[in-house]
Amino acid sequence: MHSIEVSIEQLPPMRVAAALGYGQNPENEAWKKLLKWARKMGLFSRLHEHRFFGFDRPGPGGADPNYGYEQWMTVSCRATASEDIEIKESPGGTYAVTHCRFADLVQTWQDFVTWREDSRFHYTDDHCLEEVIAPWMMVAYSAGEPVNMDDVPFILYLPVTE
Repeated sequence: MHSIEVSIEQLPPMRVAAALGYGQNPENEAWKKLLKWARKMGLFSRLHEHRFFGFDRPGPGGADPNYGYEQWMTVSCRATASEDIEIKESPGGTYAVTHCRFADLVQTWQDFVTWREDSRFHYTDDHCLEEVIAPWMMVAYSAGEPVNMDDVPFILYLPVTE
């Protein structure tokens, strides 16, 4: 196990716009749907005012290379759904939190789960979340621009209880 720094934080309740992608690269599909909606809603020029979370839904498994990924963008009470976008309320909760870059995402999740198994905390049924803290990098990547994806910073959230 690699050494990771973990803190315990309360994630507040959030209202989010949610896009679902499915396939071998569902993250990119979900981002494209969400960004298209944000442009249509006039939010694209203010992406820095929003938070972006994602999680596997359903996760990868077995021999099938396809899986789902749900991408969230925090929104105000005035946001409205569309054909590809659902508006949801996330209750927030208690999370163990750590940071990584995209290049280390899989290893960090593995280390994070090991940390939790060795800690006094128990896993809850809430979603494990990945927060992109540099959404402009994902915007560029989704548009086909050259981006060093390895350097995209993430905050990982593991739902826990004592």
